Amino acid sequence: MQLRGSNCNNIRSKLLSRSSLRPLPVMGRAIAHRQAHQTDDALKDFESATKSSPEWRTPRWVTALLPLSAGQSVAEMDTEWQERQVAHH
Repeated sequence: MQLRGSNCNNIRSKLLSRSSLRPLPVMGRAIAHRQAHQTDDALKDFESATKSSPEWRTPRWVTALLPLSAGQSVAEMDTEWQERQVAHH
């Protein structure tokens, strides 16, 4: 049984060290800003997180790691971010 726990911890450590999870604190902050209706701050953090790891733009990927509400916030931010990109070009 100890081996399973050890293997589980090793797998978790490898997963958490993946480059795609490095922006997690920034995306967490973006989600918190979004849920607090602080759109500009949310989009700044969203853009920062998604530049280094574009998979964060995928709500389904996000909800595999975080609660459903986080995935919904990511979908909303992605839509808003894309609309702003179109408006600025």
